[in-house]
Amino acid sequence: MLKIIDLSYPQDETAIIPGHPKFALTSVTTHEQHGRRNTALTSSMHAGSHVDSPFHFVPDGIPIDQVPLERLFGTIEFFDLRGKLQPREQITVELMKQANPDADLKDKVVMVCTEWLDKNGHGAKAYFEENPHYHPDTAKWLVGQGIKCMALDCPVDAMTPGGPRHGDAPIHRIFLGAGVLLVENLCNLKQVKGVDAYFCAMPLKLVGQDGALTRAVAIVKSSLLTIS
Repeated sequence: MLKIIDLSYPQDETAIIPGHPKFALTSVTTHEQHGRRNTALTSSMHAGSHVDSPFHFVPDGIPIDQVPLERLFGTIEFFDLRGKLQPREQITVELMKQANPDADLKDKVVMVCTEWLDKNGHGAKAYFEENPHYHPDTAKWLVGQGIKCMALDCPVDAMTPGGPRHGDAPIHRIFLGAGVLLVENLCNLKQVKGVDAYFCAMPLKLVGQDGALTRAVAIVKSSLLTIS
């Protein structure tokens, strides 16, 4: 039997991004009145589990519909940082190396487990204001290792006081500027520890856009052998 670990955060009204439209579902037709159910969705493409394309921060970057899906599928290198970070603490290269000293990162999906989303929830004020975040040297080091993408359960940047502006979010700019995709707001990452698995994220194919909601999973490699 194929074993799949669901890493996707529930997509509902708790998926809140400060300054973005709130998640909402609007009934178009109902079983009672029309004999069928149809629903319209309103959401930021960066609420809940989603993929950032380079176009999110790079004006001439690749939009989400042109992102090669191969960049979102691959073997996981797992970094367990649970209990090793204080609120607002930076994730350093040294801390990453301590968590997985033998990591071979080229063409791998880097999965960093902090449990920040699991413990705080997407709608909590602390999730975006007190989160541990990455040191610029860590982002540059990971880019230099030739990784495919980052699978994350906490924001990569510290929140910018006063809202978005040119030159903010330096970690986003380092990763996306180098073509490294960010798969953000994932949960249940601890279930992948010690498991030999492939990561897979499939974002919506939204033409010309900066990102998209996604379902993200880890597929246990040994379970693939049972499929004929």
